[in-house]
Amino acid sequence: MKFNKIFIPEAIAKAKGIEEIDISRLSNVIALVGKNGSGKSRILDLLEENLFKGIKVDSIFNGRIGGLSDDLEEMRTENPELCKYYELAAEHEELQRKHAASHKNERRAIAKQLSSLDRRLKSLNLGSPDNHEILSSARAIFGEVSPTLKQKYFRRIRTEEILSLRSAVEEAENDLGTNFEELIKSVEADFAYNELTSIKNNSLKYFGELPNMLAYDKDDAYGQSRKYKSMPSFQQFASLKRYINLFLGKNLTWEKRQVQRTKSIDGFQALIQGIWKIEGRSFEYSEFSEGEKILFAYALLFFLLDQNPNLNLKESVILIDEPELHLHPDSEIDVINGIRSAIGENGQLIFATHSLNILSTLNYEEIFMVKNGKVKHPTKDTPGESLEQLMSIGERVEKLTDFLDSVSTWTYVNFVTQCFEHPEVIQSAGRKDPQIEAFKKAIADNSQGDNCLLLDFGAGKGRVYEQLKDDEEFLSKITYQALEPDVEHHALLSSLGADKIYDHYSKLEEKTFDFVLLCNVLHEIEIGEWEQCLKNVVASLKHTGFLVVIETKTLSKGEKIGKTGFVLLDSLELKKLFGLSSEPALINIGPNREKIICALIRKSRIKEISKKTVFETLKLLEINTLKKIKALRDTDQITPNYELGRKLAFLSQQHINARLGQDEVL
Repeated sequence: MKFNKIFIPEAIAKAKGIEEIDISRLSNVIALVGKNGSGKSRILDLLEENLFKGIKVDSIFNGRIGGLSDDLEEMRTENPELCKYYELAAEHEELQRKHAASHKNERRAIAKQLSSLDRRLKSLNLGSPDNHEILSSARAIFGEVSPTLKQKYFRRIRTEEILSLRSAVEEAENDLGTNFEELIKSVEADFAYNELTSIKNNSLKYFGELPNMLAYDKDDAYGQSRKYKSMPSFQQFASLKRYINLFLGKNLTWEKRQVQRTKSIDGFQALIQGIWKIEGRSFEYSEFSEGEKILFAYALLFFLLDQNPNLNLKESVILIDEPELHLHPDSEIDVINGIRSAIGENGQLIFATHSLNILSTLNYEEIFMVKNGKVKHPTKDTPGESLEQLMSIGERVEKLTDFLDSVSTWTYVNFVTQCFEHPEVIQSAGRKDPQIEAFKKAIADNSQGDNCLLLDFGAGKGRVYEQLKDDEEFLSKITYQALEPDVEHHALLSSLGADKIYDHYSKLEEKTFDFVLLCNVLHEIEIGEWEQCLKNVVASLKHTGFLVVIETKTLSKGEKIGKTGFVLLDSLELKKLFGLSSEPALINIGPNREKIICALIRKSRIKEISKKTVFETLKLLEINTLKKIKALRDTDQITPNYELGRKLAFLSQQHINARLGQDEVL
């Protein structure tokens, strides 16, 4: 059965902090989607407690409940006038209630509606004694069925039950016995059968015995296929095979083996045994992944539900709270699809979720958004609003949409878009930022005493100093000054502890600093300004001072670019730019050396920087990036690799930008 309409009045719902529930046009699957704390679980509790309460005859006849068993459906279809009578009678009863509770000036309008309903009821001509007998008979029939509807057509599945079932399977994995038939008999004998209790009490011994029963029954049938397929063991096997396939997508089979053959005066006697096989191999539960073990638990549970003669599984309403817990994204979808197939067209699945993977598989009319205890009926905006609720930030919805549309397009658009944004300045990163660690090591290994004067060139919002401030020993050895063109950041830099702040490199004083740090800055300076800017920087160093250049070797997120585009220099290009006789000293930064370069350049080694050296640097970058592109293209790549694609895209942009930069310098 399934509910076409669910109504829980405010008087009942508000006890759990939920608004009145009034949803209709319901399909076989109802997904309550919303973030944690939205009220999804409380709504499921309400449904469990109230869904089958107060179901009257009119609820069955007026279409509130569908997917009825044959006897109920026959009663409905064979008595269309009776269906209409109950529909109008229910409306009449509700109007009478409103009439009694309404104000005097409202009663006249309600009285007119009641009068109209009276005429419509009389027009059905159900007043004859024979029809009254049918009416009494129907009430008697449904009066007998109604109290048992919940037991016969309802099951709540809780996550802890599934986990408990998985634990029971694992405990019983090496202790499978011969108690399958007793388990099935206990199901038949106990109307209020609890699958999980039976599983624990019997230690899943039935699962080891069933293939033995299959082997015995097949021999007993002497090749009579119809007889064999009518036996309980085969029926149970067919059911178990179905649910294993529904939830795990695997084929369960069994194989007969002869384990003992003896000769006696009566002839040969053989002892046979049945063993499980899955996908043609011996069934080994230990080989299942964690997700598959959960799916296997679902398969076993639904198999046992199917064995309960007092529960119409294929016509039942199933409630589950967050079926995606403890599952891999692919397995989340498998669970929903498995349950959807298990209950078929005449059952109904109602579940709460905040899984985007599950959301992506649902139909438009199946998504009911829950926000602040209110259930919202599906509209054209529901999918987007649900995504926003689940992801918390609206901006991520657009990124996810782009990603789902095309991974390659998303990667390209995301990178290019960020290239035109302002640089991402991390105000508070971890203390073990490899760039900062490299810088501290350079200072510690090369300072010539305490109270070194440090200039943070392109300080931004003080990322460097923010991560140094907790290292009191290190800070005690330096005086921190900053250069930041954006004057809006100056107040913040001062509050952090900057001793002095410059707004342009032309204002730097000569022979002042022991260290000048360019951390992720060089590629942001317009290439046309490199010559003059770097001359001023070098001039501001003491004769014994050092230039510390820290750059990432790739831009994973993109950066702000000038009109010629960003360029990132490696050690060979830095050697050319500063006219060094050999490559600059590189600070060892461990596992990050493939991603970050930290070069330490003594002022005394630097030769004159000119347009020529800048041009030659860009020319060398053009040549070196082309070499790297060719090397990557020669890489053996059997399967698609997005990381390789990103590297090629980055190097291609570097190659082009280096060529454009040369035109800018000339």
